[in-house]
Amino acid sequence: MGLDLGTSVFRSVRAHGRELRARRFPASYAMIPDQPANRQKLERSEGLFVPCGEHLVVLGDAALELARSRSLPLYPLLPGGKLDMRDALSRQIMAAMVDAVLPEAKTPGEICCLTVPSTRMAETQIALSGDLLDDQSSTFDWPELDYSCQLVKLRGYQPVAVGQALAVTLAELVGESFCGVTAVFGASVTEFAVAHQGREIARVVIPRGGDWIDEQLTTMSSSKMNPHERNPETDRIDADVRHLLSIQKARHDREQASRAPSNEAHASMMVEGRYADLYRQFLMAVLSEAGRRLHQVVALANFPQPTVLAYAGGLSRATGFPTMLKNAMRQIDWPIAIESYRSAELSPFGVARGCLIHAALEELAIQKPAA
Repeated sequence: MGLDLGTSVFRSVRAHGRELRARRFPASYAMIPDQPANRQKLERSEGLFVPCGEHLVVLGDAALELARSRSLPLYPLLPGGKLDMRDALSRQIMAAMVDAVLPEAKTPGEICCLTVPSTRMAETQIALSGDLLDDQSSTFDWPELDYSCQLVKLRGYQPVAVGQALAVTLAELVGESFCGVTAVFGASVTEFAVAHQGREIARVVIPRGGDWIDEQLTTMSSSKMNPHERNPETDRIDADVRHLLSIQKARHDREQASRAPSNEAHASMMVEGRYADLYRQFLMAVLSEAGRRLHQVVALANFPQPTVLAYAGGLSRATGFPTMLKNAMRQIDWPIAIESYRSAELSPFGVARGCLIHAALEELAIQKPAA
């Protein structure tokens, strides 16, 4: 079983015969009054919700639809990639979301390989290698991972954690004998891995992702707004809610423009407009910092070069992203020469598919001694 618990979306992939079966679940929720009419509507549509005092916490696609139709804020379960472990409601919501995306184990003790946002790792300013990679549990306080493993066990699995970028290595670099550089451009962080024959030599986690771009867009829009254009109804809304709504709009507009076909007017903004400028700033920042940290990893001195860079993550699906990535890399002094670039197959399930492969390899390793 492969489970990718991302900042914005949870995804799972399971093998069923020769097919792969996938699930996804948005990692955000909406809140509406606990009224009979609201309950009935959710029950009729089989919407998932959690009662909370005088409100209903609505999860999944039902939350997305409510936010769209009623202009409600969507609350991220993992703001900045972190779970508020002190909040019982947050833990309850997390459990409900994991249950929704993760089917019960076929057999007790089946291995489930999972990833969680690596925000805790991003708090260190160095590349992780050697002992820091081999003994992450004692190096980092990682409550999101600990709690996620507990939830996975409750579904009947034996959890095994892996880095998001290493999961992409397993999914995409089969032809290269699992040797190369991989990157995941996520919502809260960007993660890089350098692997040789499937073994992770170095990992770099930068605390910047798509959320940073949306924050910049929101700031730009606010600064350009004419005071006479402000909506009195909106101004009466709580400042935090107003900010969430602004972020939602920025993210929606960016995603619509960035994924438009190249012949549409919106797509030109990815080449010439403010979206492209922010994507370039983002890429230059994370690639430069990753290169600086990797330069300090002694174990990379004999790494075979040039090599491939395979990538995944929501930002990487934007129109024009491959070109912007290549252009940014040409301007940066990276310690590893890149000869080719590759977008993850089955994106956006590339990380989850890599987790599934890792789980299968772990299962084989367990079965070998008994053979």
